[in-house]
Amino acid sequence: MLLHAQSHNFKHLFRKHWPVLRINMASVAPIDGFEMLLEPVELPLRKGTLLIVDDEDGPRQALRVVFKDDYDILMAADGPTAIQMAQGQRIDVALLDIRMAGMSGIEVLERLKFVEPSMEVVMMTAFETTDTMRQALRLRACDYINKPFDISTMRAAVANAMQRHTLEGEIHNNAEKLQLEPSATSEMFQMADRLDRFNKPLESGLKVANMGAKTLRWDAGGESWEAKFNYSTIEDAKLLSDRFEAIAECARTLLELRRAIRHDRLGVNAAVLKIQVLWNDKRLVATADFLPVLDRVAKDEVYIHMARERAAQIADAIRARSN
Repeated sequence: MLLHAQSHNFKHLFRKHWPVLRINMASVAPIDGFEMLLEPVELPLRKGTLLIVDDEDGPRQALRVVFKDDYDILMAADGPTAIQMAQGQRIDVALLDIRMAGMSGIEVLERLKFVEPSMEVVMMTAFETTDTMRQALRLRACDYINKPFDISTMRAAVANAMQRHTLEGEIHNNAEKLQLEPSATSEMFQMADRLDRFNKPLESGLKVANMGAKTLRWDAGGESWEAKFNYSTIEDAKLLSDRFEAIAECARTLLELRRAIRHDRLGVNAAVLKIQVLWNDKRLVATADFLPVLDRVAKDEVYIHMARERAAQIADAIRARSN
């Protein structure tokens, strides 16, 4: 049996590809035979789109000059305009000021992520607080830049955000697989059974915002059923879609940590922090795949103390839950 999901919301894993997430169980195999595969589908190359959101014209124009040769540039002077732009076209990365008149940057971040979960957002502020930084990270901001900033720092932040869309090469070349916990895979197939294996409509028909088209498909014994929907009021459909989103997020985060270990030692702490957020939010799956990487960080003194300590704490928590 194969359980598939495809969603426009998963395209944050790829810049050129949109993946299919597949959970596989052989009819005679135990539950722990599940695996999650990312199968790329080719899309044409295109230039990245950068949205600059700041209520001050000077910083907006300065950032436009910095990035105009590298990306397609959009600019917004307030939150509602930025949200309207995101609803009308695809945006890869947004540079978002936190302190703005009217709608705050945190509010705009939350709305942008609702409209387009795959968008990467770099926050800018001259008034950094720990609470604001945590709030931004929890809402999946990918970076946090203090004003005034130098051009090289800003270029690096935007380049890293754009690079998050280029993980398809590593995923494809390394055939990344996650070994899901038996309880997780069993629960997902139970949901699919309660949904008649997608042999009935899941779309609510309600007039709601575009939440990202999703396709759930069941393959077994040469037969296949699938259901496509934007928004469903059926609880199991919502839960199953959320499970696939969590799997995609975990796959991306694990790859980011592995990449940071190889190429960006200072970026290791940021990647470990994202794993901690997933753990705290009870969205971390395939924990056995994370343990060896977390242990490596915890034991290697080339990484900063905060990263090593955090990695050790997460690894200990995973093992405590397994025992």
